[in-house]
Amino acid sequence: MNRTIKKAPKTDNITRTQAKNAAQTINNKRKDSMNKIKIPYEFQICGQTIKVKFTHDLLEKEDCVGVKRSRHNVIELQDYSSVPFTNSRPHSHTEETFLHEVIHFILEYTAERELQNDEKFVARFSQLLHQVFKTAKYK
Repeated sequence: MNRTIKKAPKTDNITRTQAKNAAQTINNKRKDSMNKIKIPYEFQICGQTIKVKFTHDLLEKEDCVGVKRSRHNVIELQDYSSVPFTNSRPHSHTEETFLHEVIHFILEYTAERELQNDEKFVARFSQLLHQVFKTAKYK
């Protein structure tokens, strides 16, 4: 009786560091995609439709990454795919910027003029709200 013994397929030897780095990369990708906030193209506040647009030159023209245009009911966000050296900016930064501009609209529609113009308040509020969405657990 002839038996054929199959050899295990040859594998590349990798170091523990390489394996650890690969696992860390996978975990980072999972974390970034976890609870990723989808940015809508439009939404409503008090019956008013607010449109969301990505623009290629906001950073260059206005030196900011997001802006609320009240008269036109538009939020403009910087499209990072067209800005050199920034296309690796995490999606989470765009999410937070979106929430920041939404808060400006909410404060405007609630007639909270003082808070609406308080950038420190709006920035902190949007950071905390962003954290809520990013860390939320669902069943």
